[in-house]
Amino acid sequence: MRPNEPLLYAATSANLYNFAGNADFDRHPELFRTILSNSSKAFNDLFDFSIDDVSLIDEKHVFRDLKTSPRIFISFHTGSYYALPAWLLKHGHDVIVLSDTQSVKSGDFNGVTELYRNRYQNNCHVELINVEKQGAIFKVIKRIKAGAIVIAYIDGNKGIGGQTMQNENMLTLDFLKGKVKVRKGMVYLSCLTGVPVQLVLSHEEDGASCLACCGESFSAEGEDRDVFAGKVLQAIMHQFGHHVSKYYTQWANWPYVHHWSLIDAFTAGESAEDLQWDINGQWMLHLSHCCPLKLNDKYYVFDRTRYSLFLLDEQYIGLFSYKSTPAERVQLAARIIESDPAMTAELLSWRVISHL
Repeated sequence: MRPNEPLLYAATSANLYNFAGNADFDRHPELFRTILSNSSKAFNDLFDFSIDDVSLIDEKHVFRDLKTSPRIFISFHTGSYYALPAWLLKHGHDVIVLSDTQSVKSGDFNGVTELYRNRYQNNCHVELINVEKQGAIFKVIKRIKAGAIVIAYIDGNKGIGGQTMQNENMLTLDFLKGKVKVRKGMVYLSCLTGVPVQLVLSHEEDGASCLACCGESFSAEGEDRDVFAGKVLQAIMHQFGHHVSKYYTQWANWPYVHHWSLIDAFTAGESAEDLQWDINGQWMLHLSHCCPLKLNDKYYVFDRTRYSLFLLDEQYIGLFSYKSTPAERVQLAARIIESDPAMTAELLSWRVISHL
Protein backbone atom coordinates (compact mmCIF):
# COMPACT_ATOMS: atom_id res chain seq x y z
CA MET A 1 0.00 0.00 0.00
CA ARG A 2 1.31 3.45 -0.94
CA PRO A 3 1.94 5.90 1.95
CA ASN A 4 -1.12 8.05 1.23
CA GLU A 5 -3.54 5.21 0.47
CA PRO A 6 -4.99 4.91 4.01
CA LEU A 7 -6.04 8.58 3.85
CA LEU A 8 -7.36 8.17 0.31
CA TYR A 9 -9.36 5.18 1.51
CA ALA A 10 -10.76 7.15 4.46
CA ALA A 11 -11.75 10.03 2.19
CA THR A 12 -13.38 7.61 -0.26
CA SER A 13 -15.34 5.98 2.55
CA ALA A 14 -16.44 9.40 3.82
CA ASN A 15 -17.49 10.54 0.35
CA LEU A 16 -19.44 7.34 -0.36
CA TYR A 17 -21.22 7.83 2.96
CA ASN A 18 -21.91 11.56 2.66
CA PHE A 19 -22.70 11.89 -1.03
CA ALA A 20 -24.22 8.49 -1.83
CA GLY A 21 -25.55 7.46 1.58
CA ASN A 22 -23.53 4.23 1.37
CA ALA A 23 -23.16 3.02 4.95
CA ASP A 24 -22.06 -0.52 4.08
CA PHE A 25 -18.65 0.18 5.64
CA ASP A 26 -17.52 -3.44 5.52
CA ARG A 27 -17.52 -3.20 1.72
CA HIS A 28 -15.76 0.16 1.49
CA PRO A 29 -12.21 -1.33 1.36
CA GLU A 30 -13.21 -3.51 -1.59
CA LEU A 31 -14.94 -0.59 -3.34
CA PHE A 32 -11.85 1.57 -2.81
CA ARG A 33 -9.57 -1.01 -4.41
CA THR A 34 -11.96 -1.35 -7.36
CA ILE A 35 -12.12 2.42 -7.83
CA LEU A 36 -8.31 2.71 -7.86
CA SER A 37 -7.98 -0.21 -10.27
CA ASN A 38 -10.59 1.22 -12.66
CA SER A 39 -8.96 4.64 -12.54
CA SER A 40 -5.51 3.25 -13.34
CA LYS A 41 -6.89 1.26 -16.27
CA ALA A 42 -8.78 4.30 -17.59
CA PHE A 43 -5.62 6.41 -17.62
CA ASN A 44 -3.66 3.71 -19.44
CA ASP A 45 -6.43 3.36 -22.03
CA LEU A 46 -5.27 6.65 -23.57
CA PHE A 47 -1.90 5.11 -24.44
CA ASP A 48 -3.16 1.62 -25.34
CA PHE A 49 -5.44 2.88 -28.15
CA SER A 50 -8.41 1.28 -26.42
CA ILE A 51 -10.52 3.82 -28.30
CA ASP A 52 -10.51 1.38 -31.23
CA ASP A 53 -12.85 -0.88 -29.21
CA VAL A 54 -15.12 1.82 -27.73
CA SER A 55 -18.84 1.84 -28.60
CA LEU A 56 -20.14 5.32 -29.48
CA ILE A 57 -23.64 6.28 -28.31
CA ASP A 58 -24.58 9.39 -30.28
CA GLU A 59 -28.22 9.51 -31.38
CA LYS A 60 -28.01 13.18 -32.42
CA HIS A 61 -24.84 12.62 -34.51
CA VAL A 62 -22.92 15.22 -32.50
CA PHE A 63 -19.55 13.56 -33.12
CA ARG A 64 -20.20 12.99 -36.80
CA ASP A 65 -21.03 16.69 -37.38
CA LEU A 66 -18.27 18.30 -35.30
CA LYS A 67 -16.46 19.76 -38.32
CA THR A 68 -19.50 21.89 -39.19
CA SER A 69 -21.21 22.09 -35.78
CA PRO A 70 -18.59 22.11 -32.97
CA ARG A 71 -19.26 21.62 -29.27
CA ILE A 72 -17.72 22.54 -25.93
CA PHE A 73 -17.66 19.18 -24.18
CA ILE A 74 -18.12 18.80 -20.44
CA SER A 75 -17.15 15.46 -18.93
CA PHE A 76 -16.10 13.65 -15.76
CA HIS A 77 -13.45 11.09 -14.79
CA THR A 78 -15.71 8.08 -15.11
CA GLY A 79 -15.33 4.84 -17.04
CA SER A 80 -12.53 5.07 -19.61
CA TYR A 81 -12.45 8.80 -18.98
CA TYR A 82 -9.93 9.70 -21.69
CA ALA A 83 -12.03 8.02 -24.40
CA LEU A 84 -13.38 11.46 -25.35
CA PRO A 85 -10.04 13.11 -26.23
CA ALA A 86 -8.85 9.81 -27.70
CA TRP A 87 -11.84 9.65 -30.08
CA LEU A 88 -11.32 13.27 -31.15
CA LEU A 89 -7.61 12.69 -31.78
CA LYS A 90 -8.29 9.50 -33.68
CA HIS A 91 -10.52 11.52 -36.03
CA GLY A 92 -7.97 14.29 -36.58
CA HIS A 93 -9.31 17.08 -34.37
CA ASP A 94 -7.44 19.91 -32.66
CA VAL A 95 -8.28 19.34 -28.98
CA ILE A 96 -8.02 21.68 -26.00
CA VAL A 97 -8.38 20.24 -22.50
CA LEU A 98 -9.09 22.96 -19.93
CA SER A 99 -6.93 22.29 -16.89
CA ASP A 100 -5.26 23.82 -13.84
CA THR A 101 -1.67 24.55 -12.84
CA GLN A 102 -1.05 21.24 -11.09
CA SER A 103 -2.51 19.13 -13.89
CA VAL A 104 -0.53 20.94 -16.59
CA LYS A 105 2.67 20.40 -14.61
CA SER A 106 1.91 16.68 -14.30
CA GLY A 107 2.62 16.23 -18.01
CA ASP A 108 -0.01 13.51 -18.41
CA PHE A 109 -0.56 14.42 -22.08
CA ASN A 110 3.09 14.80 -23.06
CA GLY A 111 3.74 12.96 -26.31
CA VAL A 112 0.08 12.11 -26.91
CA THR A 113 -0.20 14.24 -30.07
CA GLU A 114 2.71 12.46 -31.75
CA LEU A 115 1.47 9.08 -30.53
CA TYR A 116 -1.94 9.52 -32.17
CA ARG A 117 -0.59 11.17 -35.33
CA ASN A 118 1.64 8.16 -35.91
CA ARG A 119 -1.13 5.68 -35.15
CA TYR A 120 -3.88 7.24 -37.27
CA GLN A 121 -1.82 9.17 -39.82
CA ASN A 122 -3.64 12.48 -39.34
CA ASN A 123 -2.88 16.02 -38.17
CA CYS A 124 -4.53 15.80 -34.74
CA HIS A 125 -3.30 17.88 -31.83
CA VAL A 126 -4.01 18.04 -28.09
CA GLU A 127 -3.02 20.72 -25.60
CA LEU A 128 -3.75 21.31 -21.92
CA ILE A 129 -4.47 25.00 -21.28
CA ASN A 130 -4.14 26.27 -17.73
CA VAL A 131 -7.34 28.24 -17.04
CA GLU A 132 -5.78 29.68 -13.89
CA LYS A 133 -3.30 31.72 -15.95
CA GLN A 134 -4.22 35.28 -16.85
CA GLY A 135 -5.36 35.65 -20.43
CA ALA A 136 -6.08 31.93 -20.91
CA ILE A 137 -9.67 32.63 -21.92
CA PHE A 138 -8.59 34.73 -24.90
CA LYS A 139 -6.27 31.98 -26.10
CA VAL A 140 -9.06 29.43 -25.88
CA ILE A 141 -11.54 31.65 -27.75
CA LYS A 142 -9.01 32.20 -30.54
CA ARG A 143 -8.46 28.46 -30.85
CA ILE A 144 -12.21 27.73 -30.85
CA LYS A 145 -12.69 30.17 -33.71
CA ALA A 146 -9.92 28.33 -35.57
CA GLY A 147 -11.82 25.04 -35.19
CA ALA A 148 -10.48 23.54 -31.95
CA ILE A 149 -12.73 21.32 -29.80
CA VAL A 150 -12.75 22.12 -26.07
CA ILE A 151 -13.08 19.57 -23.25
CA ALA A 152 -13.62 20.51 -19.59
CA TYR A 153 -13.48 17.82 -16.90
CA ILE A 154 -15.34 19.61 -14.14
CA ASP A 155 -14.42 17.04 -11.48
CA GLY A 156 -10.65 17.43 -11.89
CA ASN A 157 -9.29 15.24 -9.12
CA LYS A 158 -6.92 17.94 -7.90
CA GLY A 159 -9.95 19.78 -6.56
CA ILE A 160 -10.42 23.46 -7.32
CA GLY A 161 -6.72 24.21 -7.72
CA GLY A 162 -5.64 27.77 -7.02
CA GLN A 163 -9.20 29.02 -6.81
CA THR A 164 -10.85 29.44 -3.44
CA MET A 165 -14.33 28.49 -2.37
CA GLN A 166 -15.24 32.21 -2.32
CA ASN A 167 -14.06 32.86 -5.89
CA GLU A 168 -16.76 34.59 -7.93
CA ASN A 169 -16.02 32.22 -10.84
CA MET A 170 -17.25 29.25 -8.79
CA LEU A 171 -20.87 28.12 -8.56
CA THR A 172 -22.35 26.15 -5.66
CA LEU A 173 -24.34 23.22 -7.06
CA ASP A 174 -26.34 20.32 -5.66
CA PHE A 175 -24.75 16.93 -6.27
CA LEU A 176 -26.28 13.73 -4.89
CA LYS A 177 -26.63 14.38 -1.14
CA GLY A 178 -24.04 17.18 -1.02
CA LYS A 179 -23.00 20.50 -2.52
CA VAL A 180 -20.01 21.09 -4.79
CA LYS A 181 -18.15 24.08 -6.23
CA VAL A 182 -17.72 24.17 -10.02
CA ARG A 183 -16.05 26.66 -12.34
CA LYS A 184 -18.49 28.39 -14.68
CA GLY A 185 -15.90 29.62 -17.20
CA MET A 186 -16.46 26.82 -19.70
CA VAL A 187 -20.14 27.82 -19.97
CA TYR A 188 -19.13 31.47 -20.40
CA LEU A 189 -17.09 30.26 -23.38
CA SER A 190 -20.31 29.03 -24.94
CA CYS A 191 -21.92 32.45 -24.50
CA LEU A 192 -18.88 34.24 -25.97
CA THR A 193 -18.40 31.94 -28.96
CA GLY A 194 -21.91 30.67 -29.69
CA VAL A 195 -20.66 27.05 -29.48
CA PRO A 196 -23.16 24.81 -27.61
CA VAL A 197 -22.24 22.83 -24.48
CA GLN A 198 -22.58 19.04 -24.57
CA LEU A 199 -22.24 16.51 -21.74
CA VAL A 200 -20.31 13.37 -22.68
CA LEU A 201 -19.77 10.43 -20.30
CA SER A 202 -17.89 7.16 -20.48
CA HIS A 203 -18.76 3.92 -18.75
CA GLU A 204 -17.96 0.20 -18.85
CA GLU A 205 -20.79 -2.30 -19.20
CA ASP A 206 -20.60 -6.06 -19.70
CA GLY A 207 -16.89 -5.77 -20.43
CA ALA A 208 -17.39 -3.16 -23.15
CA SER A 209 -16.39 0.52 -23.00
CA CYS A 210 -18.98 3.09 -24.07
CA LEU A 211 -18.73 6.80 -24.89
CA ALA A 212 -22.08 8.56 -24.81
CA CYS A 213 -23.45 11.99 -25.68
CA CYS A 214 -25.94 12.58 -22.87
CA GLY A 215 -29.10 14.54 -23.56
CA GLU A 216 -29.47 17.65 -25.67
CA SER A 217 -26.80 20.28 -26.21
CA PHE A 218 -27.17 23.59 -24.33
CA SER A 219 -27.18 26.91 -26.24
CA ALA A 220 -27.41 30.35 -24.60
CA GLU A 221 -29.31 32.06 -27.43
CA GLY A 222 -29.14 35.51 -25.86
CA GLU A 223 -29.79 34.35 -22.27
CA ASP A 224 -27.96 36.10 -19.43
CA ARG A 225 -24.66 34.27 -19.05
CA ASP A 226 -24.90 33.83 -15.27
CA VAL A 227 -28.42 32.46 -15.49
CA PHE A 228 -27.34 30.19 -18.35
CA ALA A 229 -24.26 28.95 -16.46
CA GLY A 230 -26.24 28.10 -13.34
CA LYS A 231 -28.98 26.32 -15.28
CA VAL A 232 -26.61 24.31 -17.48
CA LEU A 233 -24.16 23.24 -14.80
CA GLN A 234 -26.88 22.24 -12.33
CA ALA A 235 -28.61 20.18 -15.04
CA ILE A 236 -25.29 18.52 -15.83
CA MET A 237 -24.60 17.73 -12.17
CA HIS A 238 -28.05 16.12 -11.90
CA GLN A 239 -27.38 14.04 -15.01
CA PHE A 240 -24.01 12.99 -13.70
CA GLY A 241 -25.53 12.15 -10.32
CA HIS A 242 -27.80 9.60 -12.01
CA HIS A 243 -24.82 8.25 -13.97
CA VAL A 244 -22.50 7.86 -10.98
CA SER A 245 -25.28 6.24 -8.93
CA LYS A 246 -25.50 3.56 -11.62
CA TYR A 247 -21.75 3.16 -12.23
CA TYR A 248 -20.34 4.34 -8.89
CA THR A 249 -17.23 2.11 -8.85
CA GLN A 250 -16.19 3.65 -12.18
CA TRP A 251 -15.81 7.21 -10.89
CA ALA A 252 -12.14 7.99 -10.24
CA ASN A 253 -13.00 11.08 -8.20
CA TRP A 254 -14.50 9.38 -5.16
CA PRO A 255 -11.25 9.85 -3.14
CA TYR A 256 -11.15 13.57 -4.00
CA VAL A 257 -14.66 15.00 -4.36
CA HIS A 258 -14.52 16.59 -0.91
CA HIS A 259 -11.76 18.92 -2.19
CA TRP A 260 -14.34 20.75 -4.32
CA SER A 261 -17.26 20.36 -1.94
CA LEU A 262 -18.86 22.21 0.95
CA ILE A 263 -18.14 19.64 3.62
CA ASP A 264 -19.88 21.79 6.26
CA ALA A 265 -23.12 20.65 4.61
CA PHE A 266 -22.62 17.20 6.13
CA THR A 267 -23.71 16.48 9.68
CA ALA A 268 -23.55 13.27 11.67
CA GLY A 269 -26.56 11.09 12.20
CA GLU A 270 -28.55 11.93 9.07
CA SER A 271 -28.33 8.46 7.53
CA ALA A 272 -31.16 6.04 8.19
CA GLU A 273 -28.49 3.39 8.64
CA ASP A 274 -26.59 5.32 11.30
CA LEU A 275 -24.53 3.03 13.54
CA GLN A 276 -25.66 4.05 17.01
CA TRP A 277 -26.39 2.11 20.18
CA ASP A 278 -27.72 2.78 23.65
CA ILE A 279 -25.19 2.59 26.53
CA ASN A 280 -26.85 1.72 29.85
CA GLY A 281 -29.84 3.94 29.10
CA GLN A 282 -27.75 7.08 29.74
CA TRP A 283 -25.51 7.50 26.70
CA MET A 284 -25.58 6.92 22.94
CA LEU A 285 -22.67 5.53 20.93
CA HIS A 286 -22.31 6.99 17.40
CA LEU A 287 -19.89 5.33 14.97
CA SER A 288 -21.10 6.00 11.41
CA HIS A 289 -18.73 8.95 11.03
CA CYS A 290 -15.73 7.00 12.38
CA CYS A 291 -13.27 5.28 10.04
CA PRO A 292 -10.33 3.51 11.83
CA LEU A 293 -6.88 3.78 10.20
CA LYS A 294 -3.29 2.77 10.80
CA LEU A 295 -0.70 5.32 9.62
CA ASN A 296 3.04 5.05 10.29
CA ASP A 297 2.42 2.36 12.93
CA LYS A 298 0.00 4.57 14.84
CA TYR A 299 -3.77 4.22 15.13
CA TYR A 300 -6.16 6.98 14.14
CA VAL A 301 -9.85 7.53 13.55
CA PHE A 302 -10.93 9.55 10.53
CA ASP A 303 -14.08 11.62 11.03
CA ARG A 304 -16.17 11.07 7.89
CA THR A 305 -18.20 14.26 8.36
CA ARG A 306 -15.47 16.66 9.47
CA TYR A 307 -12.77 15.12 7.25
CA SER A 308 -10.25 15.18 10.10
CA LEU A 309 -8.05 12.71 12.01
CA PHE A 310 -7.71 12.05 15.71
CA LEU A 311 -5.04 9.89 17.32
CA LEU A 312 -6.23 6.75 19.09
CA ASP A 313 -4.58 4.83 21.91
CA GLU A 314 -4.15 1.16 20.94
CA GLN A 315 -6.22 -0.05 23.91
CA TYR A 316 -9.34 1.56 22.39
CA ILE A 317 -9.07 0.05 18.89
CA GLY A 318 -11.89 -2.38 19.63
CA LEU A 319 -14.37 0.47 19.99
CA PHE A 320 -13.96 1.36 16.31
CA SER A 321 -12.90 -1.95 14.75
CA TYR A 322 -15.28 -3.51 12.25
CA LYS A 323 -14.29 -6.88 13.74
CA SER A 324 -15.96 -5.97 17.05
CA THR A 325 -19.61 -6.84 17.54
CA PRO A 326 -22.08 -4.11 18.57
CA ALA A 327 -22.25 -5.64 22.04
CA GLU A 328 -18.45 -5.56 22.41
CA ARG A 329 -18.35 -1.92 21.32
CA VAL A 330 -21.06 -0.94 23.78
CA GLN A 331 -19.28 -2.78 26.62
CA LEU A 332 -15.97 -1.05 25.89
CA ALA A 333 -17.66 2.35 25.70
CA ALA A 334 -19.38 1.70 29.05
CA ARG A 335 -16.03 0.80 30.68
CA ILE A 336 -14.44 3.98 29.32
CA ILE A 337 -17.27 6.16 30.65
CA GLU A 338 -17.07 4.47 34.04
CA SER A 339 -13.30 4.50 34.55
CA ASP A 340 -11.59 6.95 32.18
CA PRO A 341 -12.86 10.57 32.46
CA ALA A 342 -10.16 11.92 30.12
CA MET A 343 -11.03 9.51 27.32
CA THR A 344 -14.73 10.09 27.94
CA ALA A 345 -14.16 13.79 27.36
CA GLU A 346 -12.29 12.98 24.13
CA LEU A 347 -15.12 10.77 22.89
CA LEU A 348 -17.60 13.56 23.63
CA SER A 349 -15.52 16.07 21.66
CA TRP A 350 -15.24 13.62 18.76
CA ARG A 351 -19.05 13.10 18.86
CA VAL A 352 -18.55 9.38 19.40
CA ILE A 353 -20.73 9.43 22.52
CA SER A 354 -23.51 11.75 23.64
CA HIS A 355 -25.84 12.08 26.63
CA LEU A 356 -29.36 10.73 26.24
